[in-house]
Amino acid sequence: AEEFGLLASPRDQKQYAVVLGMGDARVALLVDRLEGQQDAVIKPVLGPLRTLRGVAGATELGAQQAVLVLDVSALIEDGGRRREARA
Repeated sequence: AEEFGLLASPRDQKQYAVVLGMGDARVALLVDRLEGQQDAVIKPVLGPLRTLRGVAGATELGAQQAVLVLDVSALIEDGGRRREARA
């Protein structure tokens, strides 16, 4: 939520840590729920969302539910920058 300027989930809500990796770099994301693994066609996002760093595109799940697809490399790069800025 913080990465995209959204409201965070309540602290007492169950969360999962998803560890993403690219090469030797790793970053963990806290998520509210996991939906499993699916094959998906990723389409580009339009409008103001297309400038949102960390979003690779969007896909549609069942019942016409659109979800954003994260850009793992951008998230890892941004996480590294924030870590260096704190050091």
